[in-house]
Amino acid sequence: MTGGLSPSSSQNSLTGSEVAGSSQNPMPGGASCDSVDFLGSDLDCGEVAGFSSSIGESQERDSSLTKGLRGGYTCSVPGCYKNTKKNKEVSFHRFPNNKQLRDKWINAIKRKKFVPSDHHRVCSSHFEGGKRRNASAIPTIFPLILQPKSRKEPAIRVNVPPKKKIKPTKPMPSKPLEDGLVIIVTKIVGSLQDENATLIEALQKQKMEIENLKMRLESHTFCLRRFAGSDEDIRFYTGFPNYKTFMTFYDFLLPAASQLNYWGSNYSENRADEKHGPQRKMQPIDELFMVLYRMRCDALEKDIADRFGVSVSNVSRTLNTWINFLYHTLKQLPIWPSSKVIKDTMPKCFKDQYPDTRVILDCTEIFIEMPSSFRAQSQTYSTYKSHNTAKGLIGIAPNGFVTFISDLYGGHISDQKITEMCGIIDLLEPNDMVMADRGFDIQHILAEKKVKLNIPPFMKGKEQLSLEEELETRNIASVRIHVERAIERIKNYRILQGTIIPNRIHSQLDQILWFICCSLTNFLSPLVQ
Repeated sequence: MTGGLSPSSSQNSLTGSEVAGSSQNPMPGGASCDSVDFLGSDLDCGEVAGFSSSIGESQERDSSLTKGLRGGYTCSVPGCYKNTKKNKEVSFHRFPNNKQLRDKWINAIKRKKFVPSDHHRVCSSHFEGGKRRNASAIPTIFPLILQPKSRKEPAIRVNVPPKKKIKPTKPMPSKPLEDGLVIIVTKIVGSLQDENATLIEALQKQKMEIENLKMRLESHTFCLRRFAGSDEDIRFYTGFPNYKTFMTFYDFLLPAASQLNYWGSNYSENRADEKHGPQRKMQPIDELFMVLYRMRCDALEKDIADRFGVSVSNVSRTLNTWINFLYHTLKQLPIWPSSKVIKDTMPKCFKDQYPDTRVILDCTEIFIEMPSSFRAQSQTYSTYKSHNTAKGLIGIAPNGFVTFISDLYGGHISDQKITEMCGIIDLLEPNDMVMADRGFDIQHILAEKKVKLNIPPFMKGKEQLSLEEELETRNIASVRIHVERAIERIKNYRILQGTIIPNRIHSQLDQILWFICCSLTNFLSPLVQ
């Protein structure tokens, strides 16, 4: 240190007894030697003898001492940044050793939880007049104290992807500026086009992969699309000859099928802009496929539910809804053709032998459970089948197209009685010919409408038929066989084939099993070309 002070001398405290001899020299302001604190250093009276007794001279001495310190001091007052290097016009003072006076300094500078050390200083700018006048002076001027600012709450951090740095392009010469810009834009456009083409190609690959996954999934799912590529499977599961015919039938049903009011729903309003009833679990096309699969293969509802991945109750509701819908839709289609249509579509075998044939009639029976009522048992018991049956009559055109479907009657009724009751007589016109089996003894009924009956000849007590009668029988049988083939097509819907129908649905056989199955056979190719 400069000025002849040793480092150890600055650490000693100046007591009153050590400076007793110097008390005769009063200090400015009435302070005695024992109360003077020179820069906070505790110098004995002998070392202080060379200094001036005035406070101003001690401040100059204090300033000269700090000039030689390595690094210097900075004012400890908050907001004041004066130091010994930059602000040589001010002096810097230690905190007093006197505890009371020291606390007053600490409170004055308003620095919380501050414990000053030997290296802390307060500059003279904070004393009145810009100087420390006496040893008991307290800093009172603090124009630079800053009020703490209220800190804003930190904003919620959001992970933002880093922006792609774009390298700045070098400035182009002024003359070829336009050509340079064209080159740059061309390169950028070409790069974007290449990137776009790559993305399009990747997108197409993803779409193809999705379609392949869908096809793989559908190949393991029991639905129409799984069998769309096989006409044999379509005919086996639906009864339609191929997928195209099935889709034609579905397109015909779709406008009404998309607004079905499902069986068991409580929907009462008539709104045409949305489907009524519960939300669909399946697409309409698969619901139709389910109904046809039920009738074609006579599948149980539990089996259908497992195959289609729905509940048994959903299967039951869907079947009831679609069967009633198909019945009422197909019932509206006119299937009785005019005489001109019959003649235009008549096969050669009929034109050569029976050109006036309008319809070929025959009856068929379906097994049912034995009713609990004795009267119903008598009405439904068939002596021909030796079982309780339901009996219906169908009529076909010469080409095999089903042109008439009767209601179902008890199996005990005769063919003649069904013909009288079913209403087909009212559709016949004069000069028409009806072809039938021997059981249709309805000549007297048809004669009233001038309609001819073509049936094989009876024996009438003869031992055998004549040659002409036998030839006639064979000719009729050769063309009448087509009605048997039509009935076979109908019973290819296995729900009718050899199945004992539960008695609970006997009242609905005409719409559930009989009429729909007969009508659907008309979507097959003609029996006779």
